[in-house]
Amino acid sequence: MRKLIILGTAFLSLITAFNSQAYASGEFDAQQETAIQKIIRNYLVTNPEVLVEASKALQQKQLDMMQSSAMKGIIDNKAQIFSAKNDPLAGNNQGDITIVEFFDYQCPHCIEMMPVINTIIRTNPNVRVIFKEFPIFGNVSDFASRAALAANEQGKYFAFHDAIMNAKKRLSKDIILQVAKNTGLDIEQLQKDMNSAKITKTLGDNRELAKALQLVGTPAFVVGPADADDVSAENTTFISGQTTEAVLQNAIDRI
Repeated sequence: MRKLIILGTAFLSLITAFNSQAYASGEFDAQQETAIQKIIRNYLVTNPEVLVEASKALQQKQLDMMQSSAMKGIIDNKAQIFSAKNDPLAGNNQGDITIVEFFDYQCPHCIEMMPVINTIIRTNPNVRVIFKEFPIFGNVSDFASRAALAANEQGKYFAFHDAIMNAKKRLSKDIILQVAKNTGLDIEQLQKDMNSAKITKTLGDNRELAKALQLVGTPAFVVGPADADDVSAENTTFISGQTTEAVLQNAIDRI
């Protein structure tokens, strides 16, 4: 269905563009325009692969525009992305390459990325991972992110993060607190910290960053040097959506 919509949109765009040019030029009368439109339609019906090629070109153009917008947001906000205080970390905290992940605990694609991230950490001792909590799936996601950031205050962020990602059940506030308890967290202190101004600010800052990068969902990754001052369009990669270990490794190798 999605392909049909794209093809139909491409067809209508071609016809609309033709009409605009024809009327603007004044070269054809109404009868000639109708005849030419019929020729175009018959050609496209007979050669639908043209529409497929057009839709692919349109998608690539949209992807390039998204990449360009995201990269501008990254460069404009590189200090906040790569050097924000209190961001949870994994891997080598002193590593010279950084992967920044925007994610939501209820996002299935984010859950599927967890073992990939673990493998990248294991096979790249010079990489650190910064986790940007970006809850977009409602109150439970917000609750989970607050609990994770509160776990970070107790020095147990990654243990909690890993446990939530591997919960293999629909999250609820009770399940999240049970996971926190099983992880060895002080639940009373956790609940106090969850609503702190510090954690509320972190989530707000992450939302602003996501807006600057024009993120349309989770997960999203930024791979670049550890030092924000070294970040540039030439050595930094933006990846939108679920990806593979190979793609992430290529971005690391690029640095």
